[in-house]
Amino acid sequence: MAYEDFVEEMQRRIDRLDQEALAFGAIKDCTVALPSVTNIGYRDSLAQIAGGTKIAKAQASLVIMEYDLGSFGKREDGIDGKQGDENSRTSKAIRHFQLAVGLRPSGNLDPKTIEALDLAVKAGLTREKLIEKAREWRHAGLVRVNMPLPKDSSRYREFTPYLDVSAADAFNAAVAEIQGREVPLVMSEGFRTRAYQEYLRRKYPRKAAIPGTSPHESGLAVDVDMNPLSDPHKEIVIEVMAQYGFYRTVMPKEPWHFSFVEDRKARIEYNAEDWLRIERGL
Repeated sequence: MAYEDFVEEMQRRIDRLDQEALAFGAIKDCTVALPSVTNIGYRDSLAQIAGGTKIAKAQASLVIMEYDLGSFGKREDGIDGKQGDENSRTSKAIRHFQLAVGLRPSGNLDPKTIEALDLAVKAGLTREKLIEKAREWRHAGLVRVNMPLPKDSSRYREFTPYLDVSAADAFNAAVAEIQGREVPLVMSEGFRTRAYQEYLRRKYPRKAAIPGTSPHESGLAVDVDMNPLSDPHKEIVIEVMAQYGFYRTVMPKEPWHFSFVEDRKARIEYNAEDWLRIERGL
C-alpha cells in the first residue's frame, strides 16, 4: 500500500466515527459534536500554547497520538514550537510517522506530512495502532523471513531471521529462486540489534560500523556465507540477489554483505524500537 491508501483508510475511519456520532445524536434527539472536529479543535488548543505554529501543531498532533516528545514547553508535554536538529525527539517522531504512513521519511513538515497528521488526529489514530497498520500496509516494521540458518548457529552470538517489511518479499523471492537453482544457500546474519552492533564495535573497532549506522540495524541487509560455495554458485547468488534489489555495497572489504537500498536512517530508528516489541512476544 502507498500513502494514498493511508489517506483513503483514514477518511473511511473519520466518516464512520462522524456518522456514528450523528446517529447517536439522532437517537437521543440532541446536537452532537463531530469527533473529527473535536479532535482537531483539541489539537489546535494544545498548539496555541506554543504559538500555534506549524511545528507546534505537528508536535501537538504527535503528542495526541501518544508519541513521547520529552518534557519541555509550558505544559511539560514536549510541545514548545521548536523542532530542533535531526536528532531531536520531534524530528525522529516525524520521520517515524512519515515512514509508517508511506511517505519519504525526511523529517520535514511538507504539505503531505501536515495533511497526514491532520487526518490521523481527526481519525483518532494512536501511535500503537499506526505501527500495527504500517506493518499491514508493508510500509515499515520487522517481519520474520525465510532465512536459511547455518547448521551450527550457536557460533553466532545473536541471529535474528528478521528483515524490514520493505525488503522481506524481495528477500524471500530471492532465496526461493537461489535454492531452486540448487545452490546450498546459508545466511550468517540478517537484522542486527543495537546491542549486538555495540558488541561488534567493541570487539572489532576498526571493522564494525558505528552503532546506529549499520544497514543490518535497519533490517535492510543480510550476510551470505560465501565460503562453502563454488564460484558458479557464488555468481548465481550475486546475480539473483541483485535482481531482487540486494547489492554488495561493501566491496571488496565484505563480499558476503548484501544491502537492500532504502531509507536506512529512518528504518534504523524505527526497527530498533520494533525489535523490542517483537522480543517481548518471543
